[in-house]
Amino acid sequence: MNPIRWRDRILVNFPSPGPSLTLVADPDGLLQEPELRTALAVRGYQVLDYEDPVLFRVRFERDFFPLLEDPGRLQVAVRTDAGRRLEDLPADLLPRGRRLNLSLAGLFPRLSYPVLQRLGAGWLDRLEEAGAGERGPSLGPEATLDFLTRQVFGLHLRDLRQPTRLVARLLEMHYHQEGVPDEIARRVAQELAGEPDLATWPLERLWSDRAAFLSFLQEQWEVFLRSLQQPDHGSVCEPAATLPPRSLVPFQAPQVRVFVDTLFLEGLLQPVRLDDGVTLPAAEAWAQVGIRIPGPEDAQRRLEALLARSRESAPSEQDRASEWLERARQLGELRALADAGTPQQQGQVDQHAHSLDEAFYPWLVHHYGGLATLPAVRAPVMVHHVPRFLARQLQDGQASRVALVVVDGLSLGHWAALRDSGTALPEGVRLQEGACFAWIPTLTSLSRQALFAGELPVTLGESLASTAREGAWWRRFWETQGLSPGQVGYLRSVRNPGDPDFVELIERDDLQALGLVIPTVDEMLHGVPGERAVMQATLLAWAGQGILAGFLRALLEKGYTIWLTADHGSTAAVGMGRPREGSLVDQAGSRARVYPDAQLRERVLAEFPEALPWPGYGLPRDFQVLLAPPGRSFTPQARPGAPPSPTLTHGGASLEEVLVPLVRLQKEEVS
Repeated sequence: MNPIRWRDRILVNFPSPGPSLTLVADPDGLLQEPELRTALAVRGYQVLDYEDPVLFRVRFERDFFPLLEDPGRLQVAVRTDAGRRLEDLPADLLPRGRRLNLSLAGLFPRLSYPVLQRLGAGWLDRLEEAGAGERGPSLGPEATLDFLTRQVFGLHLRDLRQPTRLVARLLEMHYHQEGVPDEIARRVAQELAGEPDLATWPLERLWSDRAAFLSFLQEQWEVFLRSLQQPDHGSVCEPAATLPPRSLVPFQAPQVRVFVDTLFLEGLLQPVRLDDGVTLPAAEAWAQVGIRIPGPEDAQRRLEALLARSRESAPSEQDRASEWLERARQLGELRALADAGTPQQQGQVDQHAHSLDEAFYPWLVHHYGGLATLPAVRAPVMVHHVPRFLARQLQDGQASRVALVVVDGLSLGHWAALRDSGTALPEGVRLQEGACFAWIPTLTSLSRQALFAGELPVTLGESLASTAREGAWWRRFWETQGLSPGQVGYLRSVRNPGDPDFVELIERDDLQALGLVIPTVDEMLHGVPGERAVMQATLLAWAGQGILAGFLRALLEKGYTIWLTADHGSTAAVGMGRPREGSLVDQAGSRARVYPDAQLRERVLAEFPEALPWPGYGLPRDFQVLLAPPGRSFTPQARPGAPPSPTLTHGGASLEEVLVPLVRLQKEEVS
């Protein structure tokens, strides 16, 4: 008999139809789990988090309270987190709602609850698969940690004492972005610290920090290649002191080599240029994947291999957000290669991108609404999660100062090109690369304001038509996190690190949170012809001036941990005609039109039946959106007989518009 799954044990408390109002004490964030949120939505429940009392009251009064007077029309679950009790909810709600308490202790009663709380709710499926919910004797803190290490995360210390097995396990874990909790990382590092072969390894960082592990691999790859250099045939034997050092990482081991090709193809490791005249032994030809060879042949080989890998898994409506994040990252790598290549290569990537977009939009319709309320514990999922994630970094001591650098319009493909350019980043910087979802429609005024406010667009009122208030939203957010106005800085439309306003701002020692908008890339999008190759050449010329590197270097030197992101990406689109709507439209973008009511949107939809009426997740009711389909725009069609002329634009819901870079930059630690 199969045990009841943990989600089902929670869902049994939410019948359909059910009570209109349920008040949920959820200190461990169980209701923030994506699949559970989706299941609750299917049952007709809307989950409303009680965080900011003022914003909660505004939203509840406007969107929910009137409907509660009509039983059966609405089922609302109001949840409180670890910082609040149900008694902290507004007094007028308490007598109206059914009360419910959820916790990790209730799901896994035989494990130590304090240990589970430190673990967090992101590992529940693994706990269940390991039998943590089954009956058995109660385990204390140490026994619980031992159970988690062995049974949940599959870390058997006797198998990790050899470098080959250790690296293979780390590669498997970090490539799939599974990770282990910090407490488990510390436990494993302490157990392995006494091994002679591992004495110089930064073990705890390698387990807990993906960026640190990839940086370690990059350093060791360079050491490995030096150790393979062919000796001078005229020498008899070099003294041991002059031989190149040996890599700590056994790259030649089969269980390690299997990952190496993928890491270089996907841009997680960067190829290294060999010294002039240096060659590799014939037996080590496999290592060519990690050697930078100037010329189009190497780029062609990498593009073909990565394109083949990207096509291996077909998208489905059941995919998780993390799978689309990975597809978008791979597409960004492909785009950077193709835009520097031939028209044929660009066509291959265009075709692949279009096939992804055909599957992406139906996925968005079913899943996008649940992304907004996901917890940003390990990484932000949407752009408006970023400020809260930064606040947690400060609170947990993971950063002493944080800078949010928003490069307006920077796509994942642009980021990949900048990263590989050799001029866009300062020396001595460690990267942790990721991605997150922008707001749809991907308009600057909408997505960037939500990003700086740390809130859903629906809460931003009438300011959605412009970016004028985003600085005020940024300061208001940090005020709610306990920072004084003097500890928060914001600067928009700054184009040069020598700008006096920027120089003055970063000289302030009292700042802890800095927001910065660099508009240059978006200005390029709207100012260059629609050819991607021209856009990339313009982008790299800008990077070659050292402007972006100058901004980043200045912030790093002042002790900031930088998070670089964008409010939207971009796509190429051809015109399908401009709607005849006159003054009826509120915002008339080339990829998105915004109307004050659904009737006006339906009138334009009748004229353009291939357009896509967006469901409006997280948007005000008077923000009715009509999107252009993939590869199309609400611009004039080409003249009869003339070839269509694509333009680079944004506003729609393509993969390259919606998924944007999210990159942490820190100064490389000197060992």
